[in-house]
Amino acid sequence: MNTKNIIHTHTTQLSAKKNQVRTSQVAIKHKRLLTSGEIDMCRRIFKDSIDYSKVLIKRSSTWSVPGLTGNTFSPMGTINLTSSLFDQFPDFSNCQNDYSAEHHFIHEMTHIWQYQLGGGVRHIGQAAMLFRQGGYICSSISPDYGDDYTAYYTDLTGKHVDRKFHEFNLEQQGRIIELWHDAVYMQHKSPKRRHHIQSRKLLGYVERTLREFLLNPSDKKHLPQSQIVDKP
Repeated sequence: MNTKNIIHTHTTQLSAKKNQVRTSQVAIKHKRLLTSGEIDMCRRIFKDSIDYSKVLIKRSSTWSVPGLTGNTFSPMGTINLTSSLFDQFPDFSNCQNDYSAEHHFIHEMTHIWQYQLGGGVRHIGQAAMLFRQGGYICSSISPDYGDDYTAYYTDLTGKHVDRKFHEFNLEQQGRIIELWHDAVYMQHKSPKRRHHIQSRKLLGYVERTLREFLLNPSDKKHLPQSQIVDKP
């Protein structure tokens, strides 16, 4: 028996099998445009004041703000989601089992509206001022929402009852618009949700605050003028 020939034959066969093994690469999506459903949903509020073709939704890295905190971050006209949220919601107009994600998306689209209409420098500067005042760190009990970061604090039935929409800061504006969207368009989407029940209670006050904005969201006079964190 020729041992060398046997070893050579087995080696040749193993090499051939190795070359036949196919490797597959899975492409991981890192960004997307808005879906037609998301655009239709936003147009009910923002009409054509947003250039929807320029809005990106991105998967954030582990070391980004969303990756480190779990919070969505929407600077410079882009919505940055955690990796899990990016995968879980390929279309926020069809959330089904987690309707809170829908009004959360509307809140973030308010920041897109603020950025596109007012410019990046203004938008980032206002967010930085809220951060310096502890608006994204300290919490308080909001009469409209409950326990939340102070940057989002609103009291539409009390101290803010006569405040104009442009007199709220950028996060308060996002909160008010998300409440309106939930109250008006999400009545048949798990109506026992706490956020929905509260939005329905506040609807009259919210509509009063948003009346001029809803008529013409393209008017820059509605952009947030306040950089102040309200406190109880």
